[in-house]
Amino acid sequence: MGFLKNIIEKLQINKKNKYYLNLYYPKHVYDSLARREVQMILRQFNELFYEAYPETLNSQGAFHFIKPTTHGKQYEVKRDLALYKSRNVRKKELHKIEEFLNLKYIMEEQIAFYTYHWNKAAHIQKQIEQESYTSFFPQLYDNRKSYLMDVQQQCTEQVTQLKQEINICNEAIDNLVHHPGNFWSDAGRLVTSAVSESVKQALDAIDQSFKKKW
Repeated sequence: MGFLKNIIEKLQINKKNKYYLNLYYPKHVYDSLARREVQMILRQFNELFYEAYPETLNSQGAFHFIKPTTHGKQYEVKRDLALYKSRNVRKKELHKIEEFLNLKYIMEEQIAFYTYHWNKAAHIQKQIEQESYTSFFPQLYDNRKSYLMDVQQQCTEQVTQLKQEINICNEAIDNLVHHPGNFWSDAGRLVTSAVSESVKQALDAIDQSFKKKW
């Protein structure tokens, strides 16, 4: 399946090469030698960008964030629960703490995920800033730079939101350990509601996408 996908993507890139060459350097304006030279540059430019973001090969050019919905810190959850149990935290609170710990670690995984994609976009942006790309295909360069900046902006916004939600989890856990009465009060229920919404967003939200022409 992966091999077939790679073949399809290569064919799509070749199609893009022909399309952009005819768009920016049409036969009736440029001679064959000039077109051959810019074709090599275009091929490199397209391979660089499309191999990093193959989803932009389709007509909509959508970038999808498929966020992690699990974590690998089960040991840490058990360790923390054992610590709280040793402090005589009740079973009722321990059950809720476990929910918040799992959510917190899922969101930490998501922060790492968005950080990776931010760094990836920065790396690709640096690579496409070659003079040959910016001078021979300025409009294509501007479009792709805009796309990468959108990716980075979305990642930054998501990381900021996730860090705020992790703080909510930490405050809820602290209340459950030290002030359980406050947590189960009306004010505490508001905190629970906010964190529960975070759970829904972390696990069920439709991933953000960008739709542009590439």
